[in-house]
Amino acid sequence: MIAIMSRCEVVEGDGALLLQRHATVMIQFSDADVRVVLKLLAAYQGKTIQLPDDLAGVVDVDLVVSESAIQMVLDQVGGYRVVQEAGDLLRVVAQESGE
Repeated sequence: MIAIMSRCEVVEGDGALLLQRHATVMIQFSDADVRVVLKLLAAYQGKTIQLPDDLAGVVDVDLVVSESAIQMVLDQVGGYRVVQEAGDLLRVVAQESGE
């Protein structure tokens, strides 16, 4: 319960249970190339990202690096979504109309 309340993970080490907090990474860009931002966010998550050739634009972001950060950036650009592929691969694809 303490781990949940303090947003920590319980790790066993040397016969004891330890609380470990993951580092929070915040990122802020103004008028940044969307491709650079997406590659950086993927790298922070230990993932590889494939971007479509036609993805372009600039974004303003001020967010915490998390699983949803890439989609939040894509929402600014509009028309794209991120798909988790096998392993650590993320693929950005165009949204179909109505999605």
